[in-house]
Amino acid sequence: MKNLFSKKNVETFIQLFSALVILWIIMFIIPNLFVFLFDSYIGNLILIGLIILFGIYNLRFAIGFAIIIVILYRFNYLSRYRLNGFIL
Repeated sequence: MKNLFSKKNVETFIQLFSALVILWIIMFIIPNLFVFLFDSYIGNLILIGLIILFGIYNLRFAIGFAIIIVILYRFNYLSRYRLNGFIL
C-alpha cells in the first residue's frame, strides 16, 4: 500500500490527469481538429508519426500515448454511429 502512494506514483498520476484535462479542453475548443486527425488519412499518418517519434525518445510514453489515441479513436468511431442513427 505504501508503494501505491509513493511520490513517483503521485507525480505520474498528476501528470496523466493534467494531460487528460488539457486534451479534454482542446477537444471542446477545437473539435474539428479531432475530426481531421481521426477521419483523414493524413491525420492518421500524423498520429502514427507522433507515436513513432515518442517511441524514439521514451517507449513508455509512446505506449501510453498510443493507448490514449486508440481510446479517442474508438470514441470517435462510436459517436459517428450515434450521429447516423445507429445505436449499438
